[in-house]
Amino acid sequence: MSRTENKKKINKKERDVISIRQERKRIINEKTDFIITEEYNALRTNILFSLTDVGCKVIGVTSSNPAEGKTTVCLNTAVSIGKTGQKVLLIDGDLRASKQAKLLEIEGNIGLSNLLVNQVKLSEAVKKTKYENLDIIPSGSRPPNPSEMLGSEAMKELMDYLKEYYDYILIDLPPVNIVTDAMVASKYLSGLIIIVRANYTMKEDLIEVIQKINNANAKVIGVVLNANPKGYNKTGKYGNYGNYHNPK
Repeated sequence: MSRTENKKKINKKERDVISIRQERKRIINEKTDFIITEEYNALRTNILFSLTDVGCKVIGVTSSNPAEGKTTVCLNTAVSIGKTGQKVLLIDGDLRASKQAKLLEIEGNIGLSNLLVNQVKLSEAVKKTKYENLDIIPSGSRPPNPSEMLGSEAMKELMDYLKEYYDYILIDLPPVNIVTDAMVASKYLSGLIIIVRANYTMKEDLIEVIQKINNANAKVIGVVLNANPKGYNKTGKYGNYGNYHNPK
C-alpha cells in the first residue's frame, strides 16, 4: 500500500469515528430535547396501535439509500418501546455496514452472522444494553453472502425462537434501493418502517422503495420523516425526528 493510499485509509477511519460520535449524541436520553422525545413517543404509540396481533411483533427499519438516519431511528425506537416495560430485542441486520454496536459502545464482532453458521451460542451473541428492557444482537463478522444468510432456514429458526422471548424485535436493515437484503428479510416481519430524510431523499427513490416492498408482499407500517427542518417547538429548538405517516 502506497503512502497516499494509507493516508486515505486513515482519514476514512477518522471520519467514521467522528460520524459515530455525532450519531451517539442523537440517542435519546434524559437530556434529549422534549420535542424529540415526544416525536419518538408518538412513533412508538403509532407502532403499538398499528400492530395489534397477539405475540411478538417483528419490525424492520430501512430506507431508500444510505445516510437517511435509519440506524439511529431504529435504535431510538427500540429504546422508546423498552421504556413501556416491553421486552425488546434489537438486531443489527445490516451485515454489510453495521453500526449499532459502535453506537452502543459494545463488542460487535460476535453476533448474527456467527449465530447463523453455528459459530457461537445464542447466549454469546445476545448482549444487554444500558437501556431498560433492551437487548441487542450485533451484526457479527462481516459475511461474504449477507442476502443468503438473511434468507436462510437458520434465520427463520432463529426468529421463531426469539419471538418466544421478546415482545418486540426491531431489525436494522440495509437500504432497499442498494441491496436486496431488506426484501429477503421481509418474510419474517410484521411490517416495515421506512426512514425518509428531509431535503435529501428523492421522491423517485421513495416510490421505488414502495414498489419493491409491494412486490415482496411486505407490509409498510409507516414512513418517518427524519431531520425535519419544520420540527420546531415553542422555544424554537430544532426537532430532529420530524413526523410519522401511516400509509393506510
